[in-house]
Amino acid sequence: MEIENADKCNLCIECYRYAENFGLEKAVHISEDDHKFNFIVESTGALPPVDIVKRAFAILKSKINNLSVDLMENITGNAAKMGF
Repeated sequence: MEIENADKCNLCIECYRYAENFGLEKAVHISEDDHKFNFIVESTGALPPVDIVKRAFAILKSKINNLSVDLMENITGNAAKMGF
């Protein structure tokens, strides 16, 4: 079972101690999920958070494409210099 508002948990372990005091050692298990990532987008109101995330991904995609082009040019340029 997961905490309903996991972002509200500060990992104080108090729930674990409470369960332990009543002899329920295995009633609470505290761990992280490596398959989940939560982040919060705050906006000044000029743009909705969804638009901010979409624009950020577009910028990231553009930067990755530029890096890919630069790498390919570097690889092919170095290969030509070496006589391949």
